[in-house]
Amino acid sequence: MKTKEEIRQYQKEWDKNNKDKVSAKAKRYYDTHRKEILLKKKLTGANKGKYDPIKQRVYVKKYSTRIKLEVFNHYSDNQLCCKCCKINIFDFLTIDHVGGRQKWNHKREMGGSKLYLWLRTNNYPEGFEVVCFNCNWGRYKNKGKCPHAP
Repeated sequence: MKTKEEIRQYQKEWDKNNKDKVSAKAKRYYDTHRKEILLKKKLTGANKGKYDPIKQRVYVKKYSTRIKLEVFNHYSDNQLCCKCCKINIFDFLTIDHVGGRQKWNHKREMGGSKLYLWLRTNNYPEGFEVVCFNCNWGRYKNKGKCPHAP
């Protein structure tokens, strides 16, 4: 009687010598069981680790929003509203460089998610505040004075 190891060794040699028969058998099996195989791959995460641009986009959006919320909470003392006009719609809010970008040597590219991450990485330096886009733009156009302020 043959041992399991001898049977395994024989099977390996047979597979090696009969590659065309093995691949034909595998193809027949796949053709008859395609739906179950695909379902099993989907359920077991066989595609795990492969790049998926849609999942990546969703992850980056969630991560960026989380960082933005952290930064806004810090600079607005957990109020999440514009310092000037008190608007509290999260999507309307942004960070303002008090004294302008030149004070920090920030280029135009240093905005949005890059700025929020930089602020968190540098332990939330002084000189920034949460304002709405209207107040931020108004300050830029009116040499530092918001149109809402009397």
